[in-house]
Amino acid sequence: MIRLLLAIALTTQTCFAQEFVVQPAPASLETLQQRAQEGGAHASIAIEGKGAELSVHYASTSSIDTYVLFLNKDDTTNPRNILFAILPAQEEGVVNIPLSRTRGWVLSDQRYKIYFLATGDTDPIIQDVTLRGRPSLFSGLQQYFLLEQFTPSSYHRLSGYRFYGLSATLLLSVLAIVLMVIALRRKRLHTFSVILLTAILFGNARFSLDALRYTGAHFGEWIKQHTYAHAGSAYEIAEYMKENNIENFRICTDGNSYFPVLMQYAAYPVRRKDGTAYVLVRNAFRWSYADGTLRCGDIEQAANLLETFTDGTELFALTL
Repeated sequence: MIRLLLAIALTTQTCFAQEFVVQPAPASLETLQQRAQEGGAHASIAIEGKGAELSVHYASTSSIDTYVLFLNKDDTTNPRNILFAILPAQEEGVVNIPLSRTRGWVLSDQRYKIYFLATGDTDPIIQDVTLRGRPSLFSGLQQYFLLEQFTPSSYHRLSGYRFYGLSATLLLSVLAIVLMVIALRRKRLHTFSVILLTAILFGNARFSLDALRYTGAHFGEWIKQHTYAHAGSAYEIAEYMKENNIENFRICTDGNSYFPVLMQYAAYPVRRKDGTAYVLVRNAFRWSYADGTLRCGDIEQAANLLETFTDGTELFALTL
């Protein structure tokens, strides 16, 4: 367990501690879960407050994998807003992780859950975790120009573009109302109309470019690998099952529920069913197939590998 010292029990920071910035990158819950299952020293802490960056004062002889989760009021988290950063090994120092340029950050008080996972056989010391600093104008613009995150299951709940954590659509609407009032008072509706239409065209162009980027990237992926984003080889697997008269199957996975739900639709009338002789292994963190035995989740049974699909999913037939 990483030794985590809360702020109320801190020793005073020395002026000799190194201080530098580490830029975070997007991460997923699956990656965090897999990393946590690998063992090693780990700790977590929940903090709340305002600040443009996360400051971590620590000492470690090896690097520390750090995951930042933005919490909602009910302690749930949006899996598309998870951040990852690597704190390098150092005797003692402070690393600042910028947050205001990322999708989940807001100007008001925000709750976070921070996970620290050490690499190697070490026992790091996390002395302090605080929120500090104010965002710059450039940070707000960077947040607005973040690319929208599309997934096959997210078209009905897109995050939308944000500016300092506020909805850009809401800000533009308020600005439009203010400009309309000014235009009415000064009798310049023509000027207002031009400004409003320009803003609408700009917003639509911003989204259209994102949609074209996403379509182009995944259309190319489909041509090269015959897979599509999170759907992977679901439709290829479904066709294989129908062609080979497989009536029931189950899935061994540590991923989210998207793929199992999709398979229910794609493979119909083939059904997902516990206890069946066919097992799909997909995104499982700890599993093995050796000497004719499949071990995955609660399954430990003799099996034959029937097919390996393009996205890495493997189909096994259990020997009952």
